[in-house]
Amino acid sequence: MKQIVVMMLLMGCIGAQAHPVRPKGTISLMSEIMEESTQFDTIYSLQYYWGLGLRYHRFEYENGESVQSYIPMTTFLLKRWNNEDSQANIYAYVGYGQSKYDVSEDDSGVYLYGVQADWETTKHFLMIKHEYSKNDVETLSDTYQVRAGFAAYPASYYELWSWYMVQVSQNRAQTSQIDVTPLMRFFYKNVMWEIGAPHRGGFLINLMLDY
Repeated sequence: MKQIVVMMLLMGCIGAQAHPVRPKGTISLMSEIMEESTQFDTIYSLQYYWGLGLRYHRFEYENGESVQSYIPMTTFLLKRWNNEDSQANIYAYVGYGQSKYDVSEDDSGVYLYGVQADWETTKHFLMIKHEYSKNDVETLSDTYQVRAGFAAYPASYYELWSWYMVQVSQNRAQTSQIDVTPLMRFFYKNVMWEIGAPHRGGFLINLMLDY
């Protein structure tokens, strides 16, 4: 029974919040779409603990102007705990690239770093995350995020799995407001998608595909 539970955890790792590193040889495509921002990550895992990738991020300000960033990045699994019925991970990622404002033809250097820790079972999930990015003009992101959730019902890798979650986040570089976002997560085999609605309005759509 314990071996079955551990196997379900390993297969169910896609249920976690876009793990920055996946099994060796995996290509991960991840997107996060909100009312004011769009982000796409592509990561290739060279080892189970190390990946290389590229991030595209676009943020739109309230006045209608926007900034786009293209950031080559590397990701690391710093620590993993495999317990009888749970798994915990600590990840980090860093990158440096270019950003450009739509009102200017000049490019600006931009750097990125983030740290993420999560704990999960086949029934419960908890994650904390901090991400920071800054270009030559301003701080683009100083985001803190906490997420917790539970599975609606037990399921296997070959069945549709549904989760209820709540995300609390704040981007201190852009606002002093805290967003509380109830969301639903679904995943089937190697595909995960999420749909949520921040309490202050807008929407959240996440998608991750491994192959």
